[in-house]
Amino acid sequence: MRHGGKIALLLILWLILCASLRALTFPNAACHRAFQYFVDRNLNALQQVVDSLLQQEPEAVWPNLLKVLYLTEQGGTANRVQAMELLQAYAPTYRKDPFAFFVRGYFLKKGHAPGLSRHWLQKALELDPYFVEALVELGEAYRQEMLDYQHRWTNTDVAFSMEPYAEEAFEKARYYLQRALNLRPDHFRARYLLGLLYYDHGNRRKMMRLFEQGIALHPARPEWYLWLGLAFQEQGEYAEASQYFDQALARMPDSVRALFTDVQVLQNEFLGNDYLADLRDWTQLDPLYLSRENERLTEHLARLAYVQLKFSVPALNIPGWKTDRGQVYLHFGKPRQIIRFGKTYSDLGTILPPAEIWVYPQFSLMFEDEFWNGNYRFAVPTSPLSKSPFRSRSMINYEWVADEVYREFQEFFDFQLPGGRFDFDWEFACFRNGETNKTEVMFFLDIPLRQFPVLDSLELETGLFVRRDETSIEQKYYAVVEPFQQLEHIFPYRQNLYLTGRFTGDPGTFFYSLEIREHSNQMVSVQRDSLTIASFPADQLAISDIVLARQLTREPRNLPSFRNGFYLEPAIDHRFSQKNLMFIYFEIYFLQKASDNKTLYLVENTLIPKEKGAWWQNWMMGKQSSISIVNEYQGNKTHDFVVQALRLDHVEPGEYWVQIRVTDRYSGQQVQKRVALIVEAK
Repeated sequence: MRHGGKIALLLILWLILCASLRALTFPNAACHRAFQYFVDRNLNALQQVVDSLLQQEPEAVWPNLLKVLYLTEQGGTANRVQAMELLQAYAPTYRKDPFAFFVRGYFLKKGHAPGLSRHWLQKALELDPYFVEALVELGEAYRQEMLDYQHRWTNTDVAFSMEPYAEEAFEKARYYLQRALNLRPDHFRARYLLGLLYYDHGNRRKMMRLFEQGIALHPARPEWYLWLGLAFQEQGEYAEASQYFDQALARMPDSVRALFTDVQVLQNEFLGNDYLADLRDWTQLDPLYLSRENERLTEHLARLAYVQLKFSVPALNIPGWKTDRGQVYLHFGKPRQIIRFGKTYSDLGTILPPAEIWVYPQFSLMFEDEFWNGNYRFAVPTSPLSKSPFRSRSMINYEWVADEVYREFQEFFDFQLPGGRFDFDWEFACFRNGETNKTEVMFFLDIPLRQFPVLDSLELETGLFVRRDETSIEQKYYAVVEPFQQLEHIFPYRQNLYLTGRFTGDPGTFFYSLEIREHSNQMVSVQRDSLTIASFPADQLAISDIVLARQLTREPRNLPSFRNGFYLEPAIDHRFSQKNLMFIYFEIYFLQKASDNKTLYLVENTLIPKEKGAWWQNWMMGKQSSISIVNEYQGNKTHDFVVQALRLDHVEPGEYWVQIRVTDRYSGQQVQKRVALIVEAK
């Protein structure tokens, strides 16, 4: 350990010793132990000690006040009534006892009387400024007040923001929680609540620093790792986030761990059974197969951690993920903006409940806490026949809106690395591999270099993945290219980088993911779609896919390699200027030989203008004529390739089909394919 680390540890131990000397005085060790059980929220142990103390001295003040804490924490109407009776009997307001004031303040805090709660907690601190638990609960009360005012507006004709009140509450919460932490650096709740306060206030770095220190003090607590993972996730540092989430999951009870990794928590009443019917694990939702971690899973863990903390309704025993707000957050993430309103009493004697409007780029949703119990539901207009004093603010049924939103979008996850995204063009072409008799798929990449801020250390990690079923992902291609170190495939006059790759695939239609991660700029690009891999049955005339190129030569010229000893500059966008020379490449398979062991075939190359609009528009404007060229070829192989060069200076600008028709003169078989072409003016 470094000297600085030793000094910091000694300082923490010294502060803990000093705090212990100024700690609250207990009548006996059993009461001290019971209060510590309350601090740790170990209610079973607290109940056992309190029951034992009350059997010995039923009228003792401390055991009865400890029972108030137990009943308050347990919740429920009957427990609250009993707790209130004990408070009146053993903690009268005239009695100047910091512990009695603390118990009363905590009881009122749990009873949603924030003003009175803060009053009695402050009274406790006036009598005992070093009462750490009173500092923590008062700091938590002001933190809740800050959250109540954040994003909130007045319900007046001219709306005013309540953010100044939120800032004032933040400063008070920070003061009390920091003071508690100064007295007890090892106090879990003080450190945890102060970290959450900083996070809610937008200071993620301070939260991370507090929780990193918390790991050294309480390494078994999963909360540190969970929120550090969330912080790294929000910064786009997915590898670090995944490591912290793994640590958090390892420290969770089995039941909690199962909840965090279960895809079924994404199911709700608005999604049909088809949504999760085939989703057996998180593999399908992984946005980047190149990385070891599943970024969508880490995002889910981050969202679920937030949802469980923010949207749970303990009074109704409803976990956050089962609430309307929780489900929206799990599927669509953090809203771009939140607009909140408090409860309002109208002149007509009706009550407008607290409400929140969540604004996303594509839609907005409104929630209302109709019965003031913390369970915000989708806003639904109040029936005109209703006699309830509670009236919805909304004229729109947001349950219907939510139904449309889930049907159209299902979920959002804007995956990107800290450097952002970049774009590239790509194209696939299928050929037959004569050695393996299987289909070989080539892909061509065109990457504009101007998208990268730093070029000298460019490092492109490229992967192609194919999914054959719901859970099986197969890597078909992988390469790491440092173009400026290898000085390959770069075209300064176009400021583009060209790459080619190939893999062998079985015929059929598959989902693919073509991924490029650039390490020095921390950027990523992912293209996903379906890919149909062609088959080339034996003894049946066939041609490969048609490739259009701006250059096609047997000299490397810094070009990426192609087939049959050629190098090429691909024209992935199929756009050519009239001044360009267009190269056409394709292969022919299973030609028939004559008795002299020769093959003979015709290649008809036709340039067909694409029709635009309705048939009568093309008829009135006149239809461009097709251009055809026929060549006869002779060889001695049943498989051959054809390279053609076509000048476009006499071709009118427009959109065309390049159609290739091959006729085997000996077998009489004929086959054709075509590819799109765009000719632009000089």
